[in-house]
Amino acid sequence: MNQLDPSPSANTALERVLSEIYLRLRQGKFAEAKERLAKAKDLAPDSPAVLEIEGDLALAQRSYQMAQERYQQALRLDPTNTKLEEKFARALLKVHEPEYATLANYDESLWSNRVPRPAITSALQSALLPGLGQIYNGDLVKGVIMLCTAILLDLAELRHICDLTYFSEKLHTVFSFSSALSSLFSGLHLFLTLVLLGLWGYSIVDAWLVAKATR
Repeated sequence: MNQLDPSPSANTALERVLSEIYLRLRQGKFAEAKERLAKAKDLAPDSPAVLEIEGDLALAQRSYQMAQERYQQALRLDPTNTKLEEKFARALLKVHEPEYATLANYDESLWSNRVPRPAITSALQSALLPGLGQIYNGDLVKGVIMLCTAILLDLAELRHICDLTYFSEKLHTVFSFSSALSSLFSGLHLFLTLVLLGLWGYSIVDAWLVAKATR
């Protein structure tokens, strides 16, 4: 039989066998599908349709590497087949799925090394100083960022208070307790205080929730 120009009877026989294979695949009867696949390969070993269905069988049996190879061979013979391209891409993703999972785990471990901790202890440490609970939980980067932010906010507040005192002395201004208190909590200082309190509260809640989730 000339494979480049198969006879109509050969085409009909091949189509019938392929239909039987598709039916067995839908039914999950892989052994029977494999038997009929051998017959299809005898009829047209280099047919893109045969290679495609062989890839379908391999994919159904989770032989992703074989499925990828068969779809790739079929695409070389039928490069305009969009359905084949989709199947090849699906098999390719399955082949490299463990690598993606490893990479994702590596990225997560780069930023966090969480360990089971008592939730109340984590929350109390964050209550003592924002970020300590996160560091205790193993969220090192998050904890260091929170801790540095809290320190910077404290320094900014201290600088603001010192500036008020400095300028009041330069101007020889006498402040009563009430006016000093109002200056202390006005403007920039009030803003910095609210931000620091918000960071403090978030640090406590986050440390508690993360510790509970990792136990």
